[in-house]
Amino acid sequence: MPTVVLAGAGAALGSWALSSSDDKPSATAPETAEALPVPFPEIDFSPDKQTALRQAEDRLVEGCMRDKGITYRVPNGSWKPDVQSNPYGLLTKSAASADGYLLPEESEPSPDPELPDRENTALFGTEAHQKSIPLPLGGEIAVRTDSCYNTAQDQLYGKDWKALRHTFETLSYDVVTQVEKDSRFTAAQRSWAECLRSAHYPVTTLDAMAPHAVKVLESVHGDAKATATVRKDLRAMAVQDAACQNRARLAEAVTAAQKDARNGVLRGARSTDLAHLRELRRHALDTAHRMSLDHEGNDLH
Repeated sequence: MPTVVLAGAGAALGSWALSSSDDKPSATAPETAEALPVPFPEIDFSPDKQTALRQAEDRLVEGCMRDKGITYRVPNGSWKPDVQSNPYGLLTKSAASADGYLLPEESEPSPDPELPDRENTALFGTEAHQKSIPLPLGGEIAVRTDSCYNTAQDQLYGKDWKALRHTFETLSYDVVTQVEKDSRFTAAQRSWAECLRSAHYPVTTLDAMAPHAVKVLESVHGDAKATATVRKDLRAMAVQDAACQNRARLAEAVTAAQKDARNGVLRGARSTDLAHLRELRRHALDTAHRMSLDHEGNDLH
């Protein structure tokens, strides 16, 4: 089991000042989270792209409901883009200083609005129209073809998107597993751990950092003052984590190892599937952009 040992919630989480010139960013250090390596960027969307796609999907849902004779507005006041941590635990200094380890805020989830039966059925569909879609790697997913949510997603992304996205999410785990066993990655990870140990963070593996940060935050749940202090300390720890990753050239090691791992899983039909997924992604983003322009044009009239 990977382990990280940090001080208690009420104490400082360590010293994070390293003055060596080796801590300066390398020429190839990624500047944004989107520039960090991920197994399949085809299934990753930046917050801006997620927002554009969500707005397009909402308009398509509302159009589907109108076709069924129902006036409906998607309630999305509490919706936020789903910002995922890098699957390898990689950070940039700018993201680390702003968001730390993407720790959850203490807030109550907004309750789903209760809908009349007719609206609920139109939105979510019926069991009579439930269909199983087989997945290329085994298993299946169930969809209700009379659901306005399903109709909108098919219109925006294409009917093959769900199965293909699920397939490459599964393959992503395979790629990450292979990368984490690669000698280039393990050597860089050892250098990273040594860097953090010199800053008084006794760590062993990269993937332990964010989960441990969550546990530290949970330990002060309900105490607003302690939570604010811990968040500040964890953000500083994330900045040092990012600096040590840069010093150890972890992103470069991941990029090299990931290239070989991807080539290993993209055999036969998988390569064709990825090309199709890439085309569906491009079509969805183009559609969302066009719908946004049309919506802005209508607002001017």
